[in-house]
Amino acid sequence: MIVLMFLCFGIFVSVTEGKTKACVHGTFSPHPTECSMYQVCVHGHQMNMTCVYGTAWDQKTSSCVDAAEKGCKIKDKSSDSFSCPSTFGQFPDPKDCTKYYVCSFGTATAKQCLKNTGWDPKLKLCNYLSNLPKCPP
Repeated sequence: MIVLMFLCFGIFVSVTEGKTKACVHGTFSPHPTECSMYQVCVHGHQMNMTCVYGTAWDQKTSSCVDAAEKGCKIKDKSSDSFSCPSTFGQFPDPKDCTKYYVCSFGTATAKQCLKNTGWDPKLKLCNYLSNLPKCPP
């Protein structure tokens, strides 16, 4: 599984490679189970994309819109223990180098890097632990 982060139109979205059938490159579709997610086809692979907290995917406009407009109930994954240093951004977990937080409108959402990867504060993405000397395996 591959995890990437993109800055798209000034909004952070996270990407997780989906295990689905081949698709047409560049096409968008709603996620089959999560209204706050959508899928984009990249070279024949469906990539799961997450809208910014409080928004949901709208297939008609091919964009994330206010979740209330779509009747989407957002699962609260916010963190009570982490305080966002700024309104938007991605920040390392101060206690665990394999975790990080995404801040959106001042609300922190905890994220976990995949196995054998850790948060790289310079690249602002999950990187192999072998590339992160301050993050023990």
